[in-house]
Amino acid sequence: MKKLIVLLLTTLPMTAFCEPNKNDVETLCLAIFKAASITVIGKNGGLPKTDFLSRIPSVEELTKKPITNEKLLQIEKRKIVLEVYKYEDFDRWVYPAYKAEVCFKRFSKKSSIKLFPFALQELTLCNKLSNKRDKMVCASKVANSNGT
Repeated sequence: MKKLIVLLLTTLPMTAFCEPNKNDVETLCLAIFKAASITVIGKNGGLPKTDFLSRIPSVEELTKKPITNEKLLQIEKRKIVLEVYKYEDFDRWVYPAYKAEVCFKRFSKKSSIKLFPFALQELTLCNKLSNKRDKMVCASKVANSNGT
């Protein structure tokens, strides 16, 4: 089961595009949501961080590649793994919803993205909500709130 989760993480859609249009942004942000979800589920299920990181290109490898959505996704996957394993356990809906919303805002060139370290306390409160929809709405609101 653990190997299946890592395999899913590394085979998410990785279409390369240089100038994201609306559909490209949606595809990329959905892939980020899926990667975050799989990482949270894997961590909560006891999968070691190294299992994820070993399947993502190193920072050195990524810096050599041209800017494409595949590269952006791989960079985000690496950040996701590092954030998920650094901080407390998150519900499988909270962190992924936050990451997807940040992605949409970043590529829509909207301002006021609340960066993860500054969003952590509020995301922890989202974790305590009772249903999936409320958790996802809460996390999206955190990403959209004014922050550093």
